[in-house]
Amino acid sequence: GRGAFYVFDCLTDLLDDWYSDLTVMNLFKVTCPFLFDLDAVAYFAFLRHRHSVAMIAGIRETTQLLLDLHVIDGTTYVHPLKVWGRHSPTMFFPHAIDGAEATSITSSAQSARLFAAMGRPVSRPDHWHVLLDRGWAALEPGVPDAEREQVAELVRAMIIDPRSRMAPLCARYLDLPSLLAVAARETGTGYIGGKSVGMLVARAILEAEPDGRFASRLEPHDSYYLGADLFYTYIVANGWWRLWTTQRTPSSYFSAGAQLRELLGHGRFPPAVQEQFLQMLEHFGQSPIIVRSSSLLEDNFGNAFAGKYDSVFCANQGSPEERYHAFEDAVRRVYASAMSEEALAYRASRGLVDRDEQM
Repeated sequence: GRGAFYVFDCLTDLLDDWYSDLTVMNLFKVTCPFLFDLDAVAYFAFLRHRHSVAMIAGIRETTQLLLDLHVIDGTTYVHPLKVWGRHSPTMFFPHAIDGAEATSITSSAQSARLFAAMGRPVSRPDHWHVLLDRGWAALEPGVPDAEREQVAELVRAMIIDPRSRMAPLCARYLDLPSLLAVAARETGTGYIGGKSVGMLVARAILEAEPDGRFASRLEPHDSYYLGADLFYTYIVANGWWRLWTTQRTPSSYFSAGAQLRELLGHGRFPPAVQEQFLQMLEHFGQSPIIVRSSSLLEDNFGNAFAGKYDSVFCANQGSPEERYHAFEDAVRRVYASAMSEEALAYRASRGLVDRDEQM
């Protein structure tokens, strides 16, 4: 409620289940403003040297107060890094805490010794990529089969929903090399959609046939994937999260869906995502491509959803800038198709109003 005090568990612990700094940052960016509007005071903690620069930047941009906490030789130090709307001559110095007293460390010599004891900053990639590096390392010669399979289970859980009824088939046919090949072509983080999983498993089943019966008929597979977290990131980055949560309610399901459909066609992707899109287009050159829908609910057991979402053909011709803008527009169209009246009505008829619709 309004005016409450909140102390959250350590955000770093979420990496054990979400695997991605991106999703942890999204949680903070939607929760912090909501609590601000409630005139609440909330403390979130995360561990130093465990998160990417991009996540720290997202938190710094959103929060009103950012504090660096150290305990050195039994003394607690608090170093304010961002303080919104307030200032004092000593505010941004480190402070030694002694009971209820805070003493500013203003001496250059003391500050130098203190920062030396704190250690140098560490630039860390997104936790997602740290875990994928474990996967690549497990392919090295000499790694025990049991360890390699354990890592394969981890990577499989990162990109394929383990609750899916397709999960047993994925465990049987998608080994660590094939899973890493998918992850290497994924923009963003999170699960890939049902259509993508189905195509990958079907191909793996054919490849596993004895004597290579279908080898001569299988063309090289040349797809890229947009992780499910990217859909949420797109919504959060454009400030639509509250409308998205409103749309999840039965009373506003269709009305808010119409608003979202309009907005989804005109949003901006974060710069890091734009760079990944560019690299993908550089791979394809000027070959035509199709941006296909692949919701987590689509092409799964019990949820065909055939024809409910758009797939968009890109001629992929013209200058790099023209090709890029056409591709971005295609992605937006596919995202917006999740909010089409036909798709909303179909999901409502199946009792799926409150289910996640990551594309």
